[in-house]
Amino acid sequence: IKAMALHSGLSREEIDIGLNNAIYGNYKFLYVSPERLTTDIFRIRLPQMNLSLVTVDEAHCISQWGYDFRPSYLKIADLREHVPDIPFLAITATATGRVIEDIQEKLKFREKNVLKASFHRENLVYTVKQVEDKERYLMDLLHQMDGSGIVYARSRKKTRDLANYLRQEKISCDYYHAGLHQDSRSRKQSEWMTGHTRVIIATNAFGMGIDKSNIRFVVHMSLPKTIENYYQEIGRAGRDGLDSEVLLLYSGSDMMMQREFIEQLDESPYKQNAYDKLELMMRYASAEKCRHQFIADYFEDELDSCESRCDNCTSPSVEKTDITIDAQKFLSCIYRTGQR
Repeated sequence: IKAMALHSGLSREEIDIGLNNAIYGNYKFLYVSPERLTTDIFRIRLPQMNLSLVTVDEAHCISQWGYDFRPSYLKIADLREHVPDIPFLAITATATGRVIEDIQEKLKFREKNVLKASFHRENLVYTVKQVEDKERYLMDLLHQMDGSGIVYARSRKKTRDLANYLRQEKISCDYYHAGLHQDSRSRKQSEWMTGHTRVIIATNAFGMGIDKSNIRFVVHMSLPKTIENYYQEIGRAGRDGLDSEVLLLYSGSDMMMQREFIEQLDESPYKQNAYDKLELMMRYASAEKCRHQFIADYFEDELDSCESRCDNCTSPSVEKTDITIDAQKFLSCIYRTGQR
């Protein structure tokens, strides 16, 4: 199938040639960013293209109620003025009911039309651990686990430091982030894809477009910002249908660091939405119910407890003690001492 992509790494001449090929070269697919749609060079060529479908990937980015709102996505609907009779298809793996409604409204669907698959990944085993020495825990874990995997870290520095630490422990690994030169990113990704590198430690810049079916584990070294982020990233594990592990390691400071990041945003509904989503992510980490069921509930999907595919369902029940009175006394003490 003939396909091409127009991206920022191309010169203006190469883009010009690419658009001509899209018109005259019998190409079936043309991949462009939303920002490209608003350029004069694209708008001039658009009427000459034999379009049959406009597909919007990562469609949740069009909604401010999603987890990765990008204003440029709002311009996509302007294409309808130029190609009014062409159908639109919006695709996303991570949309709540509210976001689904917003996508259809923003893309000016003539009528609501939603095809929805289950969010249940029965071959994934979910585990959450609250640990302080995450690096040591990860190192011990990787010595016990087989196969290839991804470890997500919060910052570029963390990816590099963690890779150096694991190499000292004789673990085959490399690091990846968006600040690396393109040649370096391509080499690191290729070595991991082909199995020369077993573990890739990366920021969330890694993973989009990755088609590696035999990823046996995905580890998060800190609390993700949203359940949508988390679900998308763990979804890269076990695409061959075989059992795979997804592990979230978090500590008490994770929530504080994420909140500090959100506090830097301008006041807007998006900011409050970010706080709400972070709170739900924390609830997931501390939940006692089935983790598969928790995620399904979040995306308004119906699912019974997994019984054996998450740590909560396989752990023995813990005896609970009602400490309501003790908590009330503690809060009363804080109040009476002026919070000092």
